[in-house]
Amino acid sequence: MTIDTTKQKKLIGSIYLEVITGDIHIKNQYINTLVTHISVCLKTEKLSQNQHPIEIFRTRLHNAISMILRNNFPLPLHDETRESEIQKMEKLVEKYVIRIDTSKIDPQSIEQIGIIEDIETLEYCRNICYVAAADYASSLTGSRDGLTDATNKYSVVINMITPIVYRYNMVEISDVEFSNAARVAAKRAEMGGNRA
Repeated sequence: MTIDTTKQKKLIGSIYLEVITGDIHIKNQYINTLVTHISVCLKTEKLSQNQHPIEIFRTRLHNAISMILRNNFPLPLHDETRESEIQKMEKLVEKYVIRIDTSKIDPQSIEQIGIIEDIETLEYCRNICYVAAADYASSLTGSRDGLTDATNKYSVVINMITPIVYRYNMVEISDVEFSNAARVAAKRAEMGGNRA
């Protein structure tokens, strides 16, 4: 690991810790930056520069179908069966539409497809962040639901990026570091409550 990579991972770790323990204002300020740093780290450290075009196409097709299903699935978002039904549809598409000839794909290519999928997920997260930032901005102009909507969207982003951050060992957060960050966040919230 180069010094630059070490610095990059330390930066990602500190922003991640700030985001997961911070309030909505901190999330609004830093979460998009966090997504960008994670994406850059994946592209520079993990993604092969000689990616086979068919792998890129297949992954983008898979992700496009996944996003179309999530954006247009007839069940409402609050329905608990929605995600499992979407996953069933994705498996059908994988099995009958997007076929992979296992005899012509090697383990490194499979790993690279996974990296591309994670990068595409980060791009999707970035789009959610833009919508959440608009919700946050609308709250500043008096919208009652703006902060709630933004908070929910930022929570979705955190849930999507956390497995990526740990899968590629981008952060090392000790119990002490987390406790200190949580203590600072609690003090920040207390001060905010006193000002109100």
